Amino acid sequence: MKKLLVGLILATLFVFKSQAQQITINEFMSKNETIILGPDDEYNDWIELYNSHQYSINLVNYKLSDDKDRLDKWRFPDINIPSQSSLLVFASGKDTINGAELHTNFKISSLGEALYLSNPSGDIIDSIRPVILEENESFGRLPDGTSNLVNLDTPSPGTSNNNTSQLVFSENAGYFEQGFKLNIKSLRNDTIYYTTDGSIPTVNSLVFSDSITIYNRTANPNYFSEFRSSPEQSLISYKAWKAPIKNLKEVQPH
Repeated sequence: MKKLLVGLILATLFVFKSQAQQITINEFMSKNETIILGPDDEYNDWIELYNSHQYSINLVNYKLSDDKDRLDKWRFPDINIPSQSSLLVFASGKDTINGAELHTNFKISSLGEALYLSNPSGDIIDSIRPVILEENESFGRLPDGTSNLVNLDTPSPGTSNNNTSQLVFSENAGYFEQGFKLNIKSLRNDTIYYTTDGSIPTVNSLVFSDSITIYNRTANPNYFSEFRSSPEQSLISYKAWKAPIKNLKEVQPH
């Protein structure tokens, strides 16, 4: 009987942990000007959670925070998040709960700050690094609940991020030392056209079917070196674009 009881306890803990890991911070906005008007008639910051598990999960005593040293900054009430569904939380700083209308006791800095989601045991189950966002711009996971974090073209507070024409790339923008196969996916199964000469694609351009090989083109003529290919360094976490050296002889030893 004792062995059976221990087995049941471990199984219960395993199920709880596996469910907790399926809840993610799916999307957030730190400068909501016109996207969604809250029940309080104000445009508040907001955070969206997503449950990718096959079961509904109760969030009582789960915590949201913008401070890693204070993970219990704001606690969820006794509320469920259904399977394959989203839950919207207003980061208004008002710290109020009115049925399904939830307001945290903190706001999100538009200059960027990390967000943390932790379970009743105090374990961080998801987090998002600091991100600087423009007015009405959101940041989140595409597709829903995945590890692919991007600036989202179409903010969707409380609804799926997948209802967009935005493409999903297998690699983030940046600089790479090794070649790789780049995969591109349309969540709406749209036909994808592309070019390799910097021109804008049309229906007469190449059709993406499998993958595009990205390789080292150092030996090729560089026609695009003057194109700024990233935002300013202060706005991104990866290395920003720099203008190329005009004449290599200027930096080579004589």
